Parts: sequence; structure tokens; C-alpha cells
Amino acid sequence: MDIKPISTQLQAAVDQIHEQTHSRKADAYLLCEATLNLARELHDDAAFIAVAIDYALVIDQQGYPDRSINILYEALQLAQSYHLFKEEGRLLIVIGRSVYTRAEYSLAIQAWAHALEVSELAKDYNTWVWAKFGVGQVYDAMEDHATAITVLTEAKKRADELGDHELLMHVIFNLGVNLYREQHYDLALENYEIAQNYAINLKFDDEIGELFFFFSECDLADNRIDFAWRVRDR
Repeated sequence: MDIKPISTQLQAAVDQIHEQTHSRKADAYLLCEATLNLARELHDDAAFIAVAIDYALVIDQQGYPDRSINILYEALQLAQSYHLFKEEGRLLIVIGRSVYTRAEYSLAIQAWAHALEVSELAKDYNTWVWAKFGVGQVYDAMEDHATAITVLTEAKKRADELGDHELLMHVIFNLGVNLYREQHYDLALENYEIAQNYAINLKFDDEIGELFFFFSECDLADNRIDFAWRVRDR
């Protein structure tokens, strides 16, 4: 069964939500709630799925409540019923991120492992890398840093092939963190340098500032006191 395209009645709202998810989260959240309800009434499954993917990016404002995560699972079931592997993979990514934030690691790794499978079916390798990145985060949270390094190195290799700089920044940053925790200080600093270069080019100020802290942390751990106190000339 093929899914019908997003209705003209909801297309404008879907587009507006997508534009607001990073810049006006509170507005996007309210518009998501209204549009999801209307999509249910109109049986506009395509709109419901599209909005749910963006909805996952704004539910942090509410603390990732059960009700919101249930909506993501509802959208996932719809995507599965239409065999929409690309959308299914993306929903699994955001579900994994939501439950990971709530420290529900078994659910997170289950979602991300499934995302790896369906992203291969969809040949959506961007989603594949995000899933690998997520699995690496779970191993990091469980303090299995050696396995996290292995998983994140696999993600880095595929991200390099894609040439997605934002994705590379996140993967390499987290790879550096786990290398640091395994006391591979030189390799950690090397990855931090690369991640910060991407962050500077992308104008991601939060990550740039955060990486200054990680540079100093690594220098202090490696007894490089003369470097640790300096603000790097970036």
C-alpha cells in the first residue's frame, strides 16, 4: 500500500515546523502538537510521520515525557506499515536519542540497532552513521570506552565517505572523548583539533567553546600544564 502525499491543507504547517525546530523550539512544539492532532483527524499519515520526526527535536523542552515518546512510536508504526524504510530509520534515530536522554540505554541501543538494519535497506547512510554514533554513545555511557572507540571509528569511516561535516564533527568529537578516557591523549587531542576545525567552519559556537574545555582537560591529564591554561588561538 502506497502512502498518499502530504495534503495541501497541512503542507504549509509541515514546512513551517521544519524551519522552526532549531531556532524557535517553543513555537515549533505547539505547532507540532496541533498539526499532529489535525493529521490524525484527516488521516494524513505522511504529514503525521514528517511532523513526528521534527517533533522529536523539540520535546526536550518538555523533558521527553512518555506521551511525546508514544507519539514517536505511533509514527514509527505508520512508517513500518507503509514500508517506508528511510522514514522508519529516521524515527528510530530520534526515538533512540529520546530514550537515551532518559538513561534508558537498553531501549536506545535497541532502537539504534534496528535503525542500522533499515537504513541499509533504504541505502540511507547518513542515518546509518547517526545510528552507529548513538550506539557509541551508549557504550560511552556504560563506560565501555574501548568498544565505543571501535564503533565510533566505524562511524567516522562512513561519515568520511559521505562528506557530511556536521556529522563528522559530532562523531570525531565523541571519538576524542573516548580516546581521552582510555588515556590515548595524543589521539584524543588530534580528534579534538579536527572536530574544532569543523565546528569553526560550521559556526557552531557551543561546540567550539566546549572543545576548549576538553583540550585543557586532556592537557592536564597528560601533565601538559603549560598548555592547559592557555586559550588556544582559534
